Amino acid sequence: MTEGISVFNTMRLQSEALESVDVWCLDELKKAWYRSLEQWGRPPLILGGASNVILPKSYSGMIVWVRCGGVRRVFEDCESMVLEVGAGHGWHDLVSWSVDQGLCGIENLALIPGTVGAACVQNIGAYGVSLSDVFLSCDVWQSTTGDCVKFSKNDCCFGYRDSVFKQNRLSIGVIWMVRLVLKKRSDLNIRYPRLRQYFLGSDESKLTLKHVYDAVVLIRSLRLPDVKKMGTVGSFFINPCLSQEAFDGMINHEGLEYILMSDGRVKLFAGNLLALCGWRGYNESGVRACYQNPIVLINKNGGGVVADQVLCLAKRMILSVWRQFGIKLLIEPMVLNQMGDLVDLR
Repeated sequence: MTEGISVFNTMRLQSEALESVDVWCLDELKKAWYRSLEQWGRPPLILGGASNVILPKSYSGMIVWVRCGGVRRVFEDCESMVLEVGAGHGWHDLVSWSVDQGLCGIENLALIPGTVGAACVQNIGAYGVSLSDVFLSCDVWQSTTGDCVKFSKNDCCFGYRDSVFKQNRLSIGVIWMVRLVLKKRSDLNIRYPRLRQYFLGSDESKLTLKHVYDAVVLIRSLRLPDVKKMGTVGSFFINPCLSQEAFDGMINHEGLEYILMSDGRVKLFAGNLLALCGWRGYNESGVRACYQNPIVLINKNGGGVVADQVLCLAKRMILSVWRQFGIKLLIEPMVLNQMGDLVDLR
């Protein structure tokens, strides 16, 4: 009987795998992939920082951690610069570096945990900006050929917190290198309500890239728990986006916070919906809904909590929003079963 290996995850759920391997280069990835097939009968489960997954108590196979990092400037002109970044590079580290270099485009995405490759899978977004806004292409290693294939922005089929990598996680391959286009001139985006409120009364002509970055870090720090100090995946639920017609026909509008999107849809805030349903600070079996923003679930007990406990609470929260507002919230992190398959909780 093979003894399980504890698997790190920012939610700090109790989770074990049969084997865990770090890969720093493509040769290591290939060897781990084929050895997993031979030894465990399935491809390895690929993780970056395990910051947006709900892992099972026991995974029957190999975990592969993508560690390739580094940032390289591959092209620039008077207005922009193309960066090539290893998929295992820390996302917030990249944002901080870009601000120090005076490169604009991802400062609104500061303090989001995880790696650059995982950011593409989820098409991360915050404060009016999404990764797809600056994405150029990525290299994806595919086991069928043993080679890397370049995916364009169109190939990635980015959507709201979605991509082809999320929808076809087990068959499409492993993101290995990502190319982003950042601007050399400050083109600051402070239109999002919380940023607009933060800078209310400020002379916008004097705002800098660093001002926006610092504001995002402060706002996120006040509203979201630090993954270094407590178990969390950040936002546990996706903010719902409705057509104007669906919004007008909602069961209840009282107390709702929302913004009108450029495509004509109405974006609601899951944290606001949950707060109106009374979930602020709710605690059950060591899992707590954040008081400041109940879109965030917190594991207070560290490794003693398992996935089923978190998902049980999440399902009850989803049901309460449905009953009060007629809106079905979706879970943002990927929920995996013992075989590494994606669990559809819709």
